[in-house]
Amino acid sequence: MNDFINMLIIGLVQGLTEFLPVSSSGHLVIFGDILGLKKDGIALEVFVHFGTLLAVCSCFYKDILLLLKELPNLPKHWAKKMPNKTEKEQYRSLNIYILISMVPALIIGLFFKDYLEKFYHNLYVVFTCLIITGFILLSLKWSKKRPKKDFMTSKDSLLIGIGQAFAILPGISRSGTTISLAEALGIKSELAAKFSFLMSIPVIAGITILEIKDLLSENIKQTEIINYLVAMMSAAISGYFAIKFLMALIRKQKMELFAYYCFFVAILGLILHAK
Repeated sequence: MNDFINMLIIGLVQGLTEFLPVSSSGHLVIFGDILGLKKDGIALEVFVHFGTLLAVCSCFYKDILLLLKELPNLPKHWAKKMPNKTEKEQYRSLNIYILISMVPALIIGLFFKDYLEKFYHNLYVVFTCLIITGFILLSLKWSKKRPKKDFMTSKDSLLIGIGQAFAILPGISRSGTTISLAEALGIKSELAAKFSFLMSIPVIAGITILEIKDLLSENIKQTEIINYLVAMMSAAISGYFAIKFLMALIRKQKMELFAYYCFFVAILGLILHAK
């Protein structure tokens, strides 16, 4: 029963914090250290990441289907300098923007992954990065005053992709960074949020696929699989509602409220950890 509850909590934390702008990696480090909830090997990683992938695909399945449908037309669309007059053309451009946004994360993952992994055991790094996330979210107050556009450019997608790569640090929120950066670039809130979630799909899928290779070498018991499935479903369900909740807050222009949560957790964590 204890393992069941642990898996339920880990899945819940992963699902909520993967999409809410508070950093899933940071929270899992905190939970692992303070509450003793540790992720057992690569298997749990695979299941909870797949759960969050199910969540984002469930929320944006219509957009995903349209993106997949337009994939064969990308070379011709690129050659025509990416016109955006029709809905089909907009989804072709969105495909290209998502591909561009993946480049910085791919470079970081290939060349700096081993170096950055050591930060995942340092709570001081996590709490410091949560404070940075708080200030990133507060920047939304300034972004609200800027004129907004209902389209993106290749340059926008590259800059947002750099923000996503920066969020590999535990405590830096991926969704918070990418949405805040998109709004700072003058992109309308809902388009910024949709792009942030859609661009997360290949990243989460890529992480899951890479982890599956390592999973094949593990010996997993049937009871463990049941526990991992609990974590996966917990992550999927909590992730789904986290996305819906965040989209509602974004429509109300209130996402920066999470900044105060990040400050609270970081300051409390530094005080407790210093004892």
